[in-house]
Amino acid sequence: MKLLDGDIWISESQKLKVETVYGDFVIDGKNAFISMDLKKDQVTIRLGNARALIRDRSGDVVPLNFGEEMWVGALTRDGKQLRGAPNPVQWSWFVKEWARKFPYPEKILASKQEIRKISKERVETSADIQQEVVDRKI
Repeated sequence: MKLLDGDIWISESQKLKVETVYGDFVIDGKNAFISMDLKKDQVTIRLGNARALIRDRSGDVVPLNFGEEMWVGALTRDGKQLRGAPNPVQWSWFVKEWARKFPYPEKILASKQEIRKISKERVETSADIQQEVVDRKI
């Protein structure tokens, strides 16, 4: 599948490959949202109960886990890929977009608690990693 512009919501997949101008995403699981923004020159992936492998145009492969999000941008002149670091999904945004795009609200409620738990774990893990980095610099 190719995403040229706009958004795609993947409710469930097993190793679905989504190709973009910034890189390729292989999604495995439930509830992934990929948003291409040509004005910002980037694509953002947000995961609920899914995992993803991101292969950017510089050849790097980045794993993304449950409840994480990351953006990938254009290649620089020296061949390096612009990209963010994996972060916990912004929970309120994710649920709002999910409810707007997904036609079965009763299924959203069934999975909401599970995704909230995943998101909370990702926030705690991210905070621990950031604290380790700060401790090393002090």
